[in-house]
Amino acid sequence: MMIVSVLIATLTYQATLNPPGGFWQDNQHGSAGQAINAQSYGDYNAFVKCNAVGLFASLATILLLTSATTIEHPITIWGLMLIMWVSVFSIAFSFFYGLRLIAAETMTKTLTVILLSCMGLIAIVLVLHTMIGLRKLGRWLGMKMTCREAA
Repeated sequence: MMIVSVLIATLTYQATLNPPGGFWQDNQHGSAGQAINAQSYGDYNAFVKCNAVGLFASLATILLLTSATTIEHPITIWGLMLIMWVSVFSIAFSFFYGLRLIAAETMTKTLTVILLSCMGLIAIVLVLHTMIGLRKLGRWLGMKMTCREAA
C-alpha cells in the first residue's frame, strides 16, 4: 500500500508540474508560465481538482501507514483502504479529464463512453469490496462485544 501511495503522489505531482497541453512560453497568447488549457477548456479545473484529491489522499495514506498504531486496528485498515480507493478513483478521473483536454473533439464522445464504462466496473468492485469489509467489521465488533460481555 505504501508503494502505491508513493507512486500516486509522484504521478499527481508530476501532472501538476507538466499539465496536459503544456505551458505558454511567451506573452503573445497568454501569461508566460500559465497552463495553456487553463484559459480555453472547462475540463482543466476538473483535472486540477481530481489531481489534488489524488495527491492529498495518497499523502494521507503515507502518513497513516508510517504511524505505529495503524496496523493494530481493523477499522483503521478499512479506512486506509477507503482512502486508497479515493486516491485511485481521483487518478482515474484526472486521467479522463487529461485525455479530454488533449484529444480531438471527434474522440471525446468515444473516450467518455469507454472511460465511464470502465469506471462503472471499478465502482461495482468498490461496492462489493465495501460489502465484504462491512461484513468483516461486523464480525470483529461482534467478537469484541462477546469478549466484553464474558468479562
